[in-house]
Amino acid sequence: MAQRKSLTKTLRFEVFKRDSFTCQYCGAKAPDVILEVDHINPVSNGGDDSIMNLITSCFNCNRGKSDKQISDNSIITKQRKQIEDLNLRRLQLEMLLEWKTLNVDFENEISQKAINYFNQFWLNFSLSESGENDIRKLVKKYGIEKVIHTIEISYNNSGNDYGYNESERFDRVLRKVLNLLFTSTLPEYEQKIRYIKGICKNKFDDCKPSELVNLLFNYYERDGDLDMLTSFLKNNHIKTYSDLRERLCV
Repeated sequence: MAQRKSLTKTLRFEVFKRDSFTCQYCGAKAPDVILEVDHINPVSNGGDDSIMNLITSCFNCNRGKSDKQISDNSIITKQRKQIEDLNLRRLQLEMLLEWKTLNVDFENEISQKAINYFNQFWLNFSLSESGENDIRKLVKKYGIEKVIHTIEISYNNSGNDYGYNESERFDRVLRKVLNLLFTSTLPEYEQKIRYIKGICKNKFDDCKPSELVNLLFNYYERDGDLDMLTSFLKNNHIKTYSDLRERLCV
């Protein structure tokens, strides 16, 4: 008489995994008990080794059951429900992965538009891989509209960068884009302080940016008018850095 082929380890594991490593007769779980794979319809009655005919059983339940077939279909119904749930979860996972792939593709497409928009202003230069990654991060954080608008503003303002070659202007515009977008997330008074600092760095050769920022914060906390101070600087009513320091320290 030919010996019946034993179940493979892979098949046994799939049955255990499906049944959550729990005896389907008494509810005992590994590692508290030794688990085995049992045939619902005994092999002696013509049962096969399909996963629908296999069930997780502890050693005691399996030995006690012998070759008697389960009298009702509760186990089969439970297994069928488990398989249906597993297939549903698999389908939902596939849908989720497909959606994420589409979302990533869309984000890449949008980011590429911002990269192309930046590059169009330059004849001999384009963003490096690092620069492109910076733009992608900005688009993800601030949105395509805000990034495009900031690129436009930064480039238009770069027209005042006399004495710089194209390479230098390219780098300055990229830095302006990064700085403007970061600044846009700050409280309004901090944005004004940074703006004033930018004016003073261009206006006064002896400007000390770190010192100036501290003076401006103290000035603001004393209810100083940052808008009026900006106006005085733009209209050249404050002619030296020393004059500015004196005004801020009053």
